[in-house]
Amino acid sequence: MSGRTLIAVAVAAGAVASCGGDTGDVVAPDGPLEAAATAFTASTALVPGRPVSAGLFVVRPSDDTGDAPIVLERVRRASASPEVRLVGAVVAGPDRPMGAFTAERRWPPSVRFTGVAAPVKGYAIPTTERARRTGTLVVLGLQAEDLGRFEVREVRVDYRRGDERFSERMPMRFSLQVDRRYP
Repeated sequence: MSGRTLIAVAVAAGAVASCGGDTGDVVAPDGPLEAAATAFTASTALVPGRPVSAGLFVVRPSDDTGDAPIVLERVRRASASPEVRLVGAVVAGPDRPMGAFTAERRWPPSVRFTGVAAPVKGYAIPTTERARRTGTLVVLGLQAEDLGRFEVREVRVDYRRGDERFSERMPMRFSLQVDRRYP
């Protein structure tokens, strides 16, 4: 058996309360930002402690946002296993390469999956029709040192629109399975 470990990242970003979870559902928070619900799973082999890039958390402006940009300030875990550490977060805008990106065995993610990723702090989410349709991908860097199964159930997204500030808990689910049985 090698020293490599499997980290299975099961992503089910969606409405935990409604349990709908169909691709395309929208979880509408109180502010002008929405989380698009998706459900995908990916697995990758890693050494314990090495971060993984976990994507498919997509946010987009709500239909009634208007033209004022939504500026991201911070993304952080809100409800998670204590063993999971958030090591970073980047965003890829609506012009990113389209396709399913769920996980990659490195942090930060490579350009081939996300296009040019930008830091979260200060990123202005466009309010164009394309941005409403395709959204902005938020990619989290997650790390677990211990063996076992760990989850991130919610993230908190801090953002502003004009002088208004918002701090929204957005339901999502990242499951990390760290297990030495796999090569």
